[in-house]
Amino acid sequence: ILFKYDAAFLAHFKILSFLFVSDTLIAFTKKLMEYRLDFGTFARRSSIQKVIQCGILLYFLLFAHIGIREVLISIVISSYASVLFLIGGVVQAYKPWRYVRFERGPVFWKLFRAHGKWFIAAEFLGLLTDRIQPWLIKIFISTEAVAIYSIADMMVGIIRKLFPIRTLSSIVSLKVRDRVMARRVLTYGTKYFVMFMLIVSCAALVFAPVIIRTFFGDY
Repeated sequence: ILFKYDAAFLAHFKILSFLFVSDTLIAFTKKLMEYRLDFGTFARRSSIQKVIQCGILLYFLLFAHIGIREVLISIVISSYASVLFLIGGVVQAYKPWRYVRFERGPVFWKLFRAHGKWFIAAEFLGLLTDRIQPWLIKIFISTEAVAIYSIADMMVGIIRKLFPIRTLSSIVSLKVRDRVMARRVLTYGTKYFVMFMLIVSCAALVFAPVIIRTFFGDY
């Protein structure tokens, strides 16, 4: 990629490339803990990562200086440190499977033919549109419009992450055999989920303009 970017960018990219491994590990542990409904351990991981990153940035601020390289180093180190925090949760999540026998035969291929092809197609199309959208904005509007879109998309993403969308479906699937309990979980869960969404949405409606004017006045 040197024909397109200079050596400084390549040096930064080398640091950032370590995230490919840690992000894969985090995605694996997240899925494993979702199977055991251990949402707390994984939720704490994000907070721990940000605290560690903040500590590293404070170290650079006090004893050196903060630039792009230092920010990238703080992201990488805090990401791997948060993976270490998940080890205990992974061990606990895997314990029930230690004595389970492996299924014989082409199980994966059968599941893929029955269900997987549509899921993978939906995931692929979703990722494709997400990746291509900034390029279309750049081509048909301007490069600055990409920055505006990125800020808006980031703020919407932060608000959406506050909604525990997947938690309710996981609990309902556990209680599906108990029709009375499943109905109660679905009814009360939906009720309080909608109330929580309304509260967060109203708060975002009030505070988002203030944040935009304070930190992104040029936009």
